[in-house]
Amino acid sequence: MSRIAAPMVGWMTSSMVLTLAVIPAFYALVKQWRIKRGLEN
Repeated sequence: MSRIAAPMVGWMTSSMVLTLAVIPAFYALVKQWRIKRGLEN
């Protein structure tokens, strides 16, 4: 069971970072780009 523990912890950590940092940052960049282009109100 210990052979699967390290990859599982790594996957859970990367998933958390993706959810909490990367996706909101990407959303903010797209939102800023749309405002700059005049596509948002």
